[in-house]
Formats: sequence, C-alpha cells, structure tokens
Amino acid sequence: MRKLLDLGNKEFRLFGIQMDGYAFAAYFSTIANAVCGSIIMIFYLLSDPLDSVLATRLLVLGASFDAIDGRLARRSKYKFQIGAKLDTYADLVTFGLVPAFMILEIVVPYNSLLAWITASFYVLTASFRLSRFVIARKSLLFSGMPSPPAAIFIASLYVIDNIHPQFMVFSAILISSLMMSSLPFTGMKKVTNLFDWIHFIYGIVLMLLMTYAPSSWFNTLGILFASYIYYFIIVGPFHAKWQLNQIEKRESGSFAGKNRSD
Repeated sequence: MRKLLDLGNKEFRLFGIQMDGYAFAAYFSTIANAVCGSIIMIFYLLSDPLDSVLATRLLVLGASFDAIDGRLARRSKYKFQIGAKLDTYADLVTFGLVPAFMILEIVVPYNSLLAWITASFYVLTASFRLSRFVIARKSLLFSGMPSPPAAIFIASLYVIDNIHPQFMVFSAILISSLMMSSLPFTGMKKVTNLFDWIHFIYGIVLMLLMTYAPSSWFNTLGILFASYIYYFIIVGPFHAKWQLNQIEKRESGSFAGKNRSD
C-alpha cells in the first residue's frame, strides 16, 4: 500500500511529457485497453476473427483497464488533455467497434441488411455516449447506459451457444437506445449499502470469471452476465435515483449538523 501511495512522488517522462507515477499508470491502463480492442479488430479486418471466447476475454480485460485509468488519472497532479482523448479512442475501439463486429458475425448469416443496420446503430450510439461523457458534468450517476457494460453485454450474447440472431438484434437495439437515453445509471463511485455491495461484487466476480475462467464455462457465464444486464436495465434507473436521494439526504444532514455546531 505504501508503494502505491508513493506513485505520486515518482517522476516519469513519456514521449517528452513529464508525469508522476499515477499519470504513467493511467496512460499504461488506457493504452492496454486500446491494445485489447485493437487486437480483436485486426483479426476481424483480416477476415479471420478470434475465437469468440478469446475475443470476449480481451474485451472484458480492456474494460478492467478502463475501470482503473480514470481513478489513477484523478490522483495525479498532472493534467493532460491527450489522456482524455486517448481514453476516448480506446473506448471507441473496444466498446464501440468490437461489439459491432460481434453483432455482424452473428446476424449477417441471418440477414445482412439487418446486421449492418444494427451494427451501425450500435457504433453511432456508442460514439454519442462516449462524446457526451467527455463533455458532461461529472457526478455520481451516468446519463444513459455506460458503454463498457453495454459492450460486455454484447460479448456475453456472442459466447452463448446457438444464440438466435433475432434476439441479438433486439438486445443490441435495446442497449444502443439506452446508451443514447438520459436515464440515470449508477456509477458505483460510492458503495454505501448492502444492495450496492452485492451488485458491485457480483459484477466484479463475473468480469473476473469472464477473463480467467475455463472456456467451457463461457456459455453459462454469457447467460449469467446477459441476464444481469437485463436486470440492471430494469432496476438500474430506479436504484440510481434512490441512491442519489440517499447521498443527498446524508450530505444535507451533515451540512445542517455542521451549521448547528458552528
């Protein structure tokens, strides 16, 4: 723990840019996310797609790197615009283009026109979601479904045996519409109660399993994660509003108590 805290005191120079350890680790995480997505994309573009399980592992691994790069960057005393732009590029590849190609692979044999419409809609909405996140005022909640869980949702369907193309189309259009919506979803930046902890731990465990579990588990893991996202779609907005109300009540209560003590 002490070594981790010392990262802020270590100085590095990368491509002529001075930074501390937190900024360096954040850049590494963002680049690792971009590499994970780019590997999958290269094989798609070469018309030799990776095995569905390996592609899903890489996408989930990219999401894991994405989950920590922002936290590391916020700890750094250096602020660089290039980091945010690089992160957006990495997210667009891993969480925008890769899921679209997964949709194409499943749906093209069924109906190529429908496949291209669905995949294009997914890329457009993911791009919109990522652009809105860059300019949005930072808060405890996300406006619209975040792109990483949306991408893992598509990847989960991708590894389910004999998934029906029509179900993939329906699910992709649904998750795309939610990314473009203004419905609130929790960012899990504050885990304050038992329900939050269960939700948080369950999601983390599923992501770890989808990165490291044996390939034979992936049909079941795909069903579990896809079901989890469908549950999150239904419960998520209501829970996000409730969570925000609880936090605001605690903060207003502590502020009122401070005023009384003053």
